[in-house]
Amino acid sequence: MAGGAAGLILLRFFWLTLLAKNTPAAGGMLVQLTWTMVSICLIQAFAAWALASRWLKLSLLYGALGVAYWLTLFSLGKTFADFLRIMPVTAVLTMVILFACWWLTMWRAEKAEAPASEKLK
Repeated sequence: MAGGAAGLILLRFFWLTLLAKNTPAAGGMLVQLTWTMVSICLIQAFAAWALASRWLKLSLLYGALGVAYWLTLFSLGKTFADFLRIMPVTAVLTMVILFACWWLTMWRAEKAEAPASEKLK
């Protein structure tokens, strides 16, 4: 994912030349789309891990955040330019919320599994 994102950003004008859309605006759109792609891939990784770990609350949060993401896009995005402006922000915000909840869940699980002698410290 990181290699693909770097390839898209670093070679964006090459890719846009192949598509005959080599403009600065199109280059900026490709960067926004790349950040959205990276955020959504990380969200998917957290969610898959939560499902595999049988953490139902985190999996339900993933679903709720997905619904909120799409509702935000469809309520605020009236044009394609609006979508490209809103998508990276909402995807990063969703990723941060999910990561914070994932970290909190990991911390609580680790604390709950600690031996009794460590809990007294």
